[in-house]
Amino acid sequence: GMFTWQVGIFDTGVASTSGNDSTAKTGRITIAPVAEDGNVVHFGVAMSQRARAGRSESDLINPSAGISDIGGNNGLRVNLAPADSDDDLLGLEALWISGPFSLQAEYFNRDIDVGTVGAMDQEVDAWYLQGTYTLTGESRGYKKNAGVADKIKPKGKRGAIELVLKYDSIEADTGSALTAAGSSKPEVDAITLGANWYVNKNIKFALTYTDTSSDNVVAAGLDDSGDAILLRTQIAF
Repeated sequence: GMFTWQVGIFDTGVASTSGNDSTAKTGRITIAPVAEDGNVVHFGVAMSQRARAGRSESDLINPSAGISDIGGNNGLRVNLAPADSDDDLLGLEALWISGPFSLQAEYFNRDIDVGTVGAMDQEVDAWYLQGTYTLTGESRGYKKNAGVADKIKPKGKRGAIELVLKYDSIEADTGSALTAAGSSKPEVDAITLGANWYVNKNIKFALTYTDTSSDNVVAAGLDDSGDAILLRTQIAF
């Protein structure tokens, strides 16, 4: 019908120093009240709980928002002391497809509860909004059984051309001096413009331009920005 669900339980392979559960538990539920060719309305929620047991974790969160190392050296990285901690994740998603136009968004929250007395917890909030339009008229596909958007399948011999506009935002509370009392949290934002050429149902070329910047870093001189032009080739079967 209109629902999908998945559940997974995994062994992290790391023994806990305090007897805490060392498994990872993950699940996802979606609902698509409208799921027709070229006409889709989709919502979803995903959750995961992971126990990080008795080991040092570094760079758990290194948000680049499309460009390597933007945000990586300005306090947004998370470094946990060797201790048990709970790592909880929540994701919300939405997708709308109407003919050649599509709009999708996701929200993500990550909350790391550090077990060491006196240690500061970590939290990350992130979201994106993406719109696409296919100049050649095709619609994005949708896989009902998995609850995910599918690739575009060109109708003409010259393939399909899709335009993409996306905005990303990542905000991190690392529990460090870089998030001083009363100050704004460090943040990385990015805007991406792109064009995809689907040569056929198996081959895709993607050209994107991304502008990224970081803000609200307490330590002087650590805000950063960057631009990137990326060309990707994809072969999928």
